[in-house]
Amino acid sequence: MLWSLPLEFYIVAFSGFLLHMGSSMVSPILTLHMKEVGASILQIGSILSLQSALLVLLRIPFTLTAQRMGVKKMLTLAFISESLALLIYGLAPSPVWLWAIPFVQVVATGSFFQLATAINSNLAPPDRQGDAMGRHMTIMSVPSILGPAITGFLVSSLGFRNLFFVSTVSL
Repeated sequence: MLWSLPLEFYIVAFSGFLLHMGSSMVSPILTLHMKEVGASILQIGSILSLQSALLVLLRIPFTLTAQRMGVKKMLTLAFISESLALLIYGLAPSPVWLWAIPFVQVVATGSFFQLATAINSNLAPPDRQGDAMGRHMTIMSVPSILGPAITGFLVSSLGFRNLFFVSTVSL
């Protein structure tokens, strides 16, 4: 059955869909936008590496923080941080602003997906774990296909910078 898991399961999965849609929409043009803002290739590579390094360093501490403050509060904070990061990308007048984004965005990337996966795993009955995780990952992966396609259409009519505002609103 298509809707055979609890409603909360689909709410969590759809939240992941929305969060991932924002980042999937900007990923095809992110480095082009950074270059347009004035970042050098060295700066772009360093900023993207900083994002990955912060993610590796902070994923476990963020998960522990979520246990203390509450998972739902942490998921809300993740949405706010992702929205703020996308907004800063769109507003950035110079490469200096781009260095702040990884510190804002890591709250979302370092917490949301593992928390959402854990929640949905716990919501599924033990005999439905495989089915539930398959549904969860499929729903949260669809933006990897839709986001770049939507980006091509939107950038051609709105330009790079406005895409960040549209992706912020999509969250």
